[in-house]
Amino acid sequence: MSLLREAVSNSVDADAKHIDVQLNNAGGEMWNVVIQDDGNGMEDKHMRAFFNAGDSVKDFAQTAIGEKGLGSKTTFVAKEVVVESRRYTNPGVLLVGRMQDPMASLAKLKMPKYTVEQDPAGHTPGLTSAGTRITLAGVHFAAFNGRKTADAKIIADRVMHYLRSMCATGTVKNRHGQQTHVIKNVANVGVIPLVTVEVATGNGTVTLGPEPGVYQVPSISINPTNGPMSPEGVQQNSKRFCDVLDFNRSRTITIGGNQVTVHYDGTAVIAGENVRAEMLKHEPEAGLDSKVSDGGAPL
Repeated sequence: MSLLREAVSNSVDADAKHIDVQLNNAGGEMWNVVIQDDGNGMEDKHMRAFFNAGDSVKDFAQTAIGEKGLGSKTTFVAKEVVVESRRYTNPGVLLVGRMQDPMASLAKLKMPKYTVEQDPAGHTPGLTSAGTRITLAGVHFAAFNGRKTADAKIIADRVMHYLRSMCATGTVKNRHGQQTHVIKNVANVGVIPLVTVEVATGNGTVTLGPEPGVYQVPSISINPTNGPMSPEGVQQNSKRFCDVLDFNRSRTITIGGNQVTVHYDGTAVIAGENVRAEMLKHEPEAGLDSKVSDGGAPL
């Protein structure tokens, strides 16, 4: 799943407003994947950085999500990687990068080879406007956000939840976007792209979105009245309790004789059992199972 997270994060870095993720089942646990955005697109230097290990070219002075040139290499799990891109300053020119079975080369202790061509002859473009389209053939997905399933609806739900929760697409940076240090240091503050997830299997296609690429913090409800009834006939309003706290703090510390200001920005959610269950319903990690072991008190 980190493959999808890294691809979406790169799209966010490229100032994309729309990101489309397509998963097409190719039989069993093998999938073909397409990630397309309407971001800034690539020039030759960006395209080569995509394929080169440890190489990164970004367009901002502020901190981008990806900086070390490693995230795009998650695509190396595919049997074939094809990247199409049109730079926003010259969308009439199509760059196409190709790489065949990179893992096979790495297994032989060799760096995978790739090609980058401009408007290659005989190539049918999948991308017609500014942005980037990554097509990956032969990707093995054993599970989706921790769950093995072939159900297209379940896969789409879990992938969308994962992308909106795990990608740096806006949750914290936009909730705290009024902070001066965030505005100064973080790229694309206030930009929340729309994400679409499409999952196609032999049983049909399920499409979710476009939805804002940001985790939806639950609504505050500190005096809920719609709680469920217990078997004893007691209305358990506390199970619908929810409060949200945004916090900011700065401290000056000394590193190597130099004083540095460190900023802490976060969001805390205090939730009753039913709200918590809804928040965590797609989470696979051990211990996060939507149930409360202490008799139902709010977490």
